[in-house]
Amino acid sequence: MAPESFDPFIRANKNRIYSYILRFVVIDEDAQDILQEVCIAFYDRLEKIKQETALPYMYRMAHNMALNWSKANKKHILKPTGDFERIPEKAPKTEDFTALNQAIAKLPVKLAMVVHMFYYDKLSYREIGEQLGISSKSVDSLLNRARRKLRNCIAINEEGNFELRSGA
Repeated sequence: MAPESFDPFIRANKNRIYSYILRFVVIDEDAQDILQEVCIAFYDRLEKIKQETALPYMYRMAHNMALNWSKANKKHILKPTGDFERIPEKAPKTEDFTALNQAIAKLPVKLAMVVHMFYYDKLSYREIGEQLGISSKSVDSLLNRARRKLRNCIAINEEGNFELRSGA
């Protein structure tokens, strides 16, 4: 990736990376610190990063740095996301998505990235495919695999709240 494309790339993507990091940390200042570390590390590796894979590379860096921060600070609480428009008809009666966010955080990075881009960033299959350098059919496959994994590890209890299944 060319050094002159760094600034426009960061300006275009910093808000979505920041919101992704916010799922792992509770305090906004911590998320800003992690985002800054991601940007610095990204810049340090700029010559090794291809333009077409820059965004997934940055998501992976953000994911790994946020997890490392959580482990170092022993804060494994994910921030609730609030609005989640594309949930099936059997939606929970609560605004607490902690269990769902914990389950998403346990997904492999690529699956978590696609879930984030589709549900949180509200990107279409085509847009996700373009950013990740894969086909729309591959995006569909990844989303279906992520949904299947999420169904296996979370449930909606009798009160209508999300909960992690035992052993998940």
